[in-house]
Amino acid sequence: GLAGVRLPEHPIGSLGEVSSCSSMTDLSCHSLASSHDDSGAQTQINAFDCSPEQTADLNRHDVFTPGIVVNQSPAFQRQSQPDTFIPVTDEEFLSVSNLVRGRAKLDEVNRVYQQLFDHFRSGSPNTPALSLPKMTEMGMRVTGATGQAKLKILRSLKILELSKKNEVKLLY
Repeated sequence: GLAGVRLPEHPIGSLGEVSSCSSMTDLSCHSLASSHDDSGAQTQINAFDCSPEQTADLNRHDVFTPGIVVNQSPAFQRQSQPDTFIPVTDEEFLSVSNLVRGRAKLDEVNRVYQQLFDHFRSGSPNTPALSLPKMTEMGMRVTGATGQAKLKILRSLKILELSKKNEVKLLY
């Protein structure tokens, strides 16, 4: 990777340095490049000398395009669109520890999540938390080790709140 300086508090402000690059006649210029970690988050900003052709190539890849980065993660979408059901993705499901997941399956988790979502969105904003007996009465399979795992997966993904009394309330 590239060794560099930590990203400034306001990276857009540092883009002004890019405009100080000399014209195409100059053989090198001071330019900025950002690196991204595995999650796609911008982590560092580095300085290096490059030719105008390299700068143009970087510009073609939108390295220097100022603007708003849109987070398209399912968790972000759930927060920004609270009235839209967005199921748990395979990636999110697998991000939860095997110990928490147990034998629960993704489609079972999404089925329980859909039922909880429908219950809490159809009621008033102050709908009380659901108890295990009430969820069972509604047809949700949330008893036993696998049933509890479904709820714990949703809790781990910060989709719902699970009290010590096993009462459930959606967070979004």
